[in-house]
Amino acid sequence: MPEKAGSVPHGIDFALGDAPALLELGDYDEPVRVKPPNRADIVSAEEVKGMNVSVE
Repeated sequence: MPEKAGSVPHGIDFALGDAPALLELGDYDEPVRVKPPNRADIVSAEEVKGMNVSVE
């Protein structure tokens, strides 16, 4: 919660390169169920080109 009176942000608009992105903050008090990603959504670090990726 903000210490001073005012509006509370509900999201953040930004860009990742040329792609617009929105980080929504509306459910920040809600519990989150964490589950593993689908295999089709996983890429190896070797497949990522043009990024500075560090794999340990």
